[in-house]
Amino acid sequence: MNIRGFFKQDAPYLSAHIQSDSQSLDSDIDFLIDTGASRTVLLDKDVHFLGIKVSKLPKPEKKLGGVGGSVETYLIKDASLSFMTDGKPFELKLPVFVLSHDLSKMSIGERNSILRMHSLLGRDIINSFHLHLSKDDNIVLLSTNPV
Repeated sequence: MNIRGFFKQDAPYLSAHIQSDSQSLDSDIDFLIDTGASRTVLLDKDVHFLGIKVSKLPKPEKKLGGVGGSVETYLIKDASLSFMTDGKPFELKLPVFVLSHDLSKMSIGERNSILRMHSLLGRDIINSFHLHLSKDDNIVLLSTNPV
């Protein structure tokens, strides 16, 4: 099985269809493939685009952190992500983390920087596949088969 992605500038992405009954989600988004991210997360830009009300989401036992430190973390427990695989959808049901920065406490520059950040496809998904990347050959591929 092959899930093909694409490069935006020099970064690898995969498109996915996200669904959640509890959040009334049914939309496509692009995830930046991030081998440094332990979990798949939705970031502020996509949270806003999808209309997610973070105040109505449960918080996980532990916050997620990154280069910028810890951030308010929420969980969509009934999420499913569907990827196109050789013309057929492949669905993964897994909790998806939602990170929400308090934009009201940031400068305009910080806010704009946060709102440019893409949602991340993390190792909770990547580690179930072989990851093949080649910018020169325009290859972004998650595969169940080694190359």
